[in-house]
Amino acid sequence: MPNIKVRSFTPNGSAAFKSLILAKPHNVLSEVKGLLNDQSLTIDTGAVLEIRAPKNRFHMAKMLWEIFGNEGLLFPRRRENDLWNWIAAAYFEVLINSDSRANINRKIGSADRWILSGDILRDHRHLVSGPFFAYEANSSDPRRAMCQLATPVTQPGELVERISGKRNLASGSVCHLATLLYFDAQKDVLRAGLTTPPGNPKKFSYYFSQIDRTIDYEGMTVEELLEIVPENFSKWVKLAKKDLSEAKKNGAGVE
Repeated sequence: MPNIKVRSFTPNGSAAFKSLILAKPHNVLSEVKGLLNDQSLTIDTGAVLEIRAPKNRFHMAKMLWEIFGNEGLLFPRRRENDLWNWIAAAYFEVLINSDSRANINRKIGSADRWILSGDILRDHRHLVSGPFFAYEANSSDPRRAMCQLATPVTQPGELVERISGKRNLASGSVCHLATLLYFDAQKDVLRAGLTTPPGNPKKFSYYFSQIDRTIDYEGMTVEELLEIVPENFSKWVKLAKKDLSEAKKNGAGVE
């Protein structure tokens, strides 16, 4: 797809987009497309973006980093909800068409997948800005955030919800730990069976909530964290230590 000029919704533009997401009319794809260059609902930003179907959330974040990263034209505007809502609308058709599910209503899903509202409990679910901010929070080595970035954009999954939804888990050594436990670096996919107890993402989140007031785990290295997680994570810890050892051999280092 050729480069497109990036615009931003006005508040009314975001409201119009949200109305379409909620109503899900039969011609929703064309209706959303019609909003993108509506002069009464959008404002030019001066930036340009190539809209391509992303392989996964990591690929999405890398594409967006070109304009929203610390050297990108839109870096100063990366916290603007209306801008992200326009970007989501621009990706809407590509993302819907790349989703393998048959039911378009399931592909679209809830409004918080497409509309940023400033709700700190929900904004991590935004399909477009969510991957970017996970990438940015770990920009010194984004591969350490693959626990949040390995899945398809339209189907983030439970691990993303558990990690991205909590600030204290979404960056640094704890995020790296979740990646080592649940991401297969050799196959470049999440590990099979990760949602099955024991030691699943739900228990991971619960464990760190339990020790939040007693242990300064955010100041620990990932190697130290691997030594304190409970025995019920042993299956994943063994795999994590193997991957960490391989990374050290290859010069990737640790935190």
